Amino acid sequence: MTSGQAPLRFGQLPVIDGVATNAVVYHSYRKRLDLSPALGQFLLLASMQQLRPVLVTDEDAALSRFLGFEMAASGGSWVTMRAGGRMMDALTGRELDALEQLDDPIAMSRLPRLDTPGVDPRATGTVGFDIMVHHRATEELRVGALAELVFAALGAPAPDLWGSTEPLNHPWDKLALTMDARRHMPSSPIYRLSAPAPGAVATLQYERGASGLSEHLRGTVPIGPYGEAIERAVDLSTAVLQRVHEAFTPVLATTTLIDDDPDGYQHLRARRPEYPLGIMAGPWAIKESGLDVDEIVTRHGGIRLGRSLLPTVLVPFSGDDAPWQQLGGVLRSVGLPGLSHALGLDGSAVGNGR
Repeated sequence: MTSGQAPLRFGQLPVIDGVATNAVVYHSYRKRLDLSPALGQFLLLASMQQLRPVLVTDEDAALSRFLGFEMAASGGSWVTMRAGGRMMDALTGRELDALEQLDDPIAMSRLPRLDTPGVDPRATGTVGFDIMVHHRATEELRVGALAELVFAALGAPAPDLWGSTEPLNHPWDKLALTMDARRHMPSSPIYRLSAPAPGAVATLQYERGASGLSEHLRGTVPIGPYGEAIERAVDLSTAVLQRVHEAFTPVLATTTLIDDDPDGYQHLRARRPEYPLGIMAGPWAIKESGLDVDEIVTRHGGIRLGRSLLPTVLVPFSGDDAPWQQLGGVLRSVGLPGLSHALGLDGSAVGNGR
C-alpha cells in the first residue's frame, strides 16, 4: 500500500471480506467461481491498493480460466479450507497456519506439502498462447480477426461470445468490438471472448502508438486428451505461429502445453508442469533486442521467416534438449538487457511494438 492511500478497513467495502498483512481477502462458498463483476472489482481494488488478492474457497471449488488469468496477473493466491479447518495454498500444495505465511518465503519453504489427488488420467492437453502483433491503423482493421485465426488453427470453433466479466453476454461481432475499441483509444479495455468448447477462451487488448496499433492476445484452446496432445503439440504450435506470421505482423509470441481439466475450470489437483512449445520474434522485437537471427537458426533450431532484411524467427522446442533448456538457450542468446528492452521492462515504454 502506498503512503498516500488510506488504509482499507474490514467491512469497509462490500467486495472485501477481510484484510491480512499486505493482502485483501475474498471468501466464497461457490463450487465454480467465475470472473464475476464482484470478483473483478475485488481484483481491481487490490491492484489499486497494491495488495495481494487472496481468494479463499472450499477444497472442491474450481476457478474459471478468466479468473485464473486475472489472479495470475495480479500475483494473487488461492487458499482452500480443508477438513479440520486447515488451510492450504492451492497453487503450491503447502499447508498454512495463517494467511501471513503467503508473504514469507522462508516459512513457505519449510511448510509440508499436503497430499493432493494425483495426475488426472482424464486430463486435457491445452495449448496456451501469448501473442503480440502490430497493425496499421486502417478502416479495414477488425478487432478479433487474430483470435479467430488462432482458434481455427488450433481446431477450435470460432468465438461466439465476448464481454468484460462472466458470464459473457455479447454475441460475437467483430464490428461491434472494433467500434468499442475505437471509442476507448489510445487504450482499449481488456475484452474477454470464448468459443463453444470448454476451455477455448482468450483476452485481447489494443493500444495506439505513434506508428500504429498493438494487439495483445492471450488464451487457451484444448486440443485433446493429454497423452495424445503431447505427441502433436509442437507441430500444431509451429503451424499456428506460422499462420500468425503469414496473416499479421508479429512482435512476439509464445506457446505452451498445459495439463488442463476437461471442463475448462481449474480444479485442485496435481498437474504436469506447463512447458514451452515455441517462441516467435518479429522484425521489431529482433531489432529492439539485438537478436542474432543466424545464431538462433544455427544453434537453436530456429526457422527464418519473411524477408531477409526484415526477418521473423520461429523456434519450435522439439529438439534433443528438454523444452525448458531450449527456451533457456534462446533467452541467453538474446540476453536479459535485450529481452527487457524488447518487452519494455527497462522503462523504455517500447514493449508494444509501436
